[in-house]
Amino acid sequence: MLNSNELRVDDIRDWHLDVPCLDKTAVAFTDKSGAMPLTCSEAPESFRVFARRLAIHISESCGEFIPPKQDVSATQRIRIANGSSMVEVDGRRYRITRLRDGRYSARYSRELMTLEQTGLNLVHRRLMLNVAPPDSTEGGLVLITGEPGSRKTTVVAAGLVERMKAHGGFLLTIEDPIEIEMEGWHGKGYCEQIDASSEGFASAIERALRCFPSGMRGTLFLSEVRNKYAACEALRAARNGYLVVTTQHADSPGGGLQRMVSLARDGGEPDAWMILSQVFRMGLHLSLRGNALSSKALINNDTVRGLMLNGQTQHFAAEVEKQQEMLEKRFGVQR
Repeated sequence: MLNSNELRVDDIRDWHLDVPCLDKTAVAFTDKSGAMPLTCSEAPESFRVFARRLAIHISESCGEFIPPKQDVSATQRIRIANGSSMVEVDGRRYRITRLRDGRYSARYSRELMTLEQTGLNLVHRRLMLNVAPPDSTEGGLVLITGEPGSRKTTVVAAGLVERMKAHGGFLLTIEDPIEIEMEGWHGKGYCEQIDASSEGFASAIERALRCFPSGMRGTLFLSEVRNKYAACEALRAARNGYLVVTTQHADSPGGGLQRMVSLARDGGEPDAWMILSQVFRMGLHLSLRGNALSSKALINNDTVRGLMLNGQTQHFAAEVEKQQEMLEKRFGVQR
């Protein structure tokens, strides 16, 4: 159990709570994986007050009953769409996810970081910044994989913003929901964000592609490929000259590619492996142990294309290790 000395609400990354019986079931978690039930005597009163504010926001949106114990005004109504949404309380943004009827998790959405602040190693930071020439119109796909909570969105946002600062260009994001605010100018680059939680990815992507300035092929960020429609649209956009960056739950770079193809085939794209062999640029798998971020990369080359086209996906892991050694030598980094 956590030591509550000097703990603040800002130190809590995750909250789990049952809206109808908040006082009995609310739990606070920190980045160090400690847990504190709010029923214990050590829990600061400020935690109970803040948990109630979160619960009221959820209650207003979902119709959950919460006994009125104090008059706390809600400043923003939220909509739980496809199981999750964003809410801002006291200047903090939280991703709200329905765990079951009445019970929700609220994860603190961090502020925009630099790539170095995310903990990504030097080799992969350089890959993120140089994954495609800034003036390229060839498009391509960058796939960031990892388990839930492995900083996928944090790393992608940091990398995309730093690319804009270095190279300029136009970035359009389609997110469900928007987790990190990026909209606006970053050096000579400009970003606009679309919240797809109300209309779905397929419709949002179709609308988004009409938003690109005439003749421009910029960068498109799809927050997560969850279904066959998103997978097909990601491949089509990459093939049509957009640099598509997206995230996916997977256990390795190769696992992410296999899942992307499986979803695209289900969506009616029988040649998904062939298309992916043409548009894939890089995969980056993230793992978080405590507060330490580790990563593995897979860069498309003749070998990787051959593995895709010949169905030899079992060899992706060996290629990842081979490329890692070559990258470390190239950038002068030792393990």
